[in-house]
Amino acid sequence: MWLLAHENHYEGVWSPYIVGELVRVRVLMSRRINPDLSEDVLRNRLNGLVNAFASVLENADYQALPPLAGALPDSDDEPILRTALAGQASFVVSLNTRDFPPGNVAFGVRFITPRDFIELLAPAAQATAQDAGRTVP
Repeated sequence: MWLLAHENHYEGVWSPYIVGELVRVRVLMSRRINPDLSEDVLRNRLNGLVNAFASVLENADYQALPPLAGALPDSDDEPILRTALAGQASFVVSLNTRDFPPGNVAFGVRFITPRDFIELLAPAAQATAQDAGRTVP
């Protein structure tokens, strides 16, 4: 995802709320996969991930939009939809499919998985993947 944004195959947006969600989920996943992972290693990995994405994603002010009560099955995901709307994004890309809205669309924003998103970008992804070893941070 980073590489495709870096190579200008899409323009992505995020917000402080999404950064917080990313860190929270990555910490939980890392703890499940490797409970012995040191705090220093985890912190360095997370900082690297956030810094890499900060170089290719634009910040969208989700708080500038009014609340969208009831728009999503999980109200905690509302700031993510608001981020997409504030950044005029066409998609929300997430592995959290159980909380996608009915029909996978809300307010004109499609909710898709990373695999689906990469398939949409397949021609660009294939060409870029050939160079990945030289470009990925």
